[in-house]
Amino acid sequence: MTATTDDDRPLIEAAQADPARFVELYDRYVDRVYAFVSRRTHDRAAAEDITSEVFEQALTHLRRFEWRGVPFVAWLFRIASNAVADRWRQDARESHDPPADVPDGRTVSPPWKTRQAISG
Repeated sequence: MTATTDDDRPLIEAAQADPARFVELYDRYVDRVYAFVSRRTHDRAAAEDITSEVFEQALTHLRRFEWRGVPFVAWLFRIASNAVADRWRQDARESHDPPADVPDGRTVSPPWKTRQAISG
């Protein structure tokens, strides 16, 4: 089903009044948001996690959503884009550990001990 901006407005207003109605927006857009995220992460588990985060954030901030005539899915894609970028930054921070075969500063012997071992 292809939703239009005009179709979204009553659903958004209903969900803003009663958060239980958010499920209608979720059902309408979960596949599109998942596809958007999946194409950017290339990781099924990460795509599922991020898609879940997107809808959790959307529900949490739905009362702040202002109708401006832009499709609701554009707002969801913006949330998804930010969530993917956050995940990339998190992964980059966590990957700063040196590979197992590269010694870190804590395990390297001082140079004079290395020379002593080499010279016998």
